[in-house]
Amino acid sequence: MPTTNPSQKKRRIAAFDAVLIFIDEPQLITLTSGSKKQGRIVAIAVPDADAAAQKFFAVSVNIDDWKRYLSGTVDLRYLFASTSRLGKFYIFDLRDMRQNTIKMNIWAEKTVPEAYLPSPKLFSRDHTEVYGNKPAIQAQSQLFIDGEWELQDFGRFQQRYADLYAMSFGMNNVKEEKGSIARLKATVTGKNFIDNLTRLFQGGTSYIHFFQDMFDLIPYGDRLNLRKIHYASPGAITVAGNDKFLSDVQCYINNYLSSRYEISKYYNALDSFLGSSSLRTMHPNKYKEHNLHKDKLVTLTKELCDGLKVPEFEILTKITDDNTLLSAKIALATCRRIQGACSFFQQGRISYEQ
Repeated sequence: MPTTNPSQKKRRIAAFDAVLIFIDEPQLITLTSGSKKQGRIVAIAVPDADAAAQKFFAVSVNIDDWKRYLSGTVDLRYLFASTSRLGKFYIFDLRDMRQNTIKMNIWAEKTVPEAYLPSPKLFSRDHTEVYGNKPAIQAQSQLFIDGEWELQDFGRFQQRYADLYAMSFGMNNVKEEKGSIARLKATVTGKNFIDNLTRLFQGGTSYIHFFQDMFDLIPYGDRLNLRKIHYASPGAITVAGNDKFLSDVQCYINNYLSSRYEISKYYNALDSFLGSSSLRTMHPNKYKEHNLHKDKLVTLTKELCDGLKVPEFEILTKITDDNTLLSAKIALATCRRIQGACSFFQQGRISYEQ
């Protein structure tokens, strides 16, 4: 009497979504699971003793990793081998699919054979089939570099540049009013945007989360991408992304370089006021809009926003649900990021013109 494979005792149902690589027959496919088809499964063809079989080894991936894979940020092997996913691996024969539905056996082994894992450096660009909507052609911006750069310098500049790019996305998203305010108030974790921010905004380092949350909301077709670095003296950096956002960042930087002394006065005035009013370390949740300092805080924050050209004060108050203290802290954080990016321009190490 044949024994029962333990993996067949537990099964998961998935719906066929699309073929990603087809060479003579499907080699890489993606499926969905759950009543709302929100679960994402990626499956790769694997060798089997039965030559007629169409065996596939599959893994359940979270939506963020799936998007990163589609954007080319990670390779296919990362989806299968980056973390221990025992209990989230499956095996099935594609011949058993009925009406676009397949019953997958949960992988019962404690390890995964190397032959079942995809080769490294297989990216979404290697797909033979187009998945979903064809990605939009991104605009490109070139920055010229000179002088000596260390590896961490590129990282610091890229982070500040990306933060400003995310701010442009946020401001434009609200101005277009395409359900944008609600969208900005929903982080990738599904929590209310303002609830999340007020939990974070009580210390200098927490500002990182605001800009990262904003960046995470940018559609992948509009993400900022580093296309090329030609390191020489002189050399060049080529970035790609949404043309409007790239243009905004250039405007922010050029504006600061031409008005930095006046902007510094606005920054120092607002920062000093927060310190003298015991508001610098106050949690935004504890700030009351009837606070005696409100009018002065509004005036100073608006002056800084007007000087920077971003964030626009009226839009900022929408994003923060009219929390004046939170608006002030975001304005200060934005100024620091513009200052950080512009320091490279002031040092003569980077410019928009050769």
